[in-house]
Amino acid sequence: MELKTGKSYEVEIAGIASGGEAVGRIEDIVVFIPYGVPGDTVETGIEEIKKKYARGTITRIIKPSSHRIEPRCHIFYKCGGCQLQHIDYPSQLIFKKKIVEDSLAHISGIKDVKVMDVLESHEPWYYRNKVQLVAASKP
Repeated sequence: MELKTGKSYEVEIAGIASGGEAVGRIEDIVVFIPYGVPGDTVETGIEEIKKKYARGTITRIIKPSSHRIEPRCHIFYKCGGCQLQHIDYPSQLIFKKKIVEDSLAHISGIKDVKVMDVLESHEPWYYRNKVQLVAASKP
């Protein structure tokens, strides 16, 4: 099958990549899809095709994952500051551990490393304290 930009495909989300994008496959092509959740079946529109992967966007959730929740923040889909807020917290911990394992195996070539479970935070909300401001002067 040859992927085409602008065309829609049905994709089962299998995992999460290190930047928080969901990962699925269309035949042998890896597709990165923002806001997908492992276990979702989605319709995705392909926006970019590279030699070894493609990028798409969700046009419709066909079957939502059991891990999918409504994001707590009303600007979640616009902001980009919290990549996993649409996934329930216990599943986030599991997926974060898997991201580390996959990164070690696929990027570093290190296999069979024991990765410890991600420690649960007693306060998973309101802990961020970083602000980025843009300053500019008028000419």
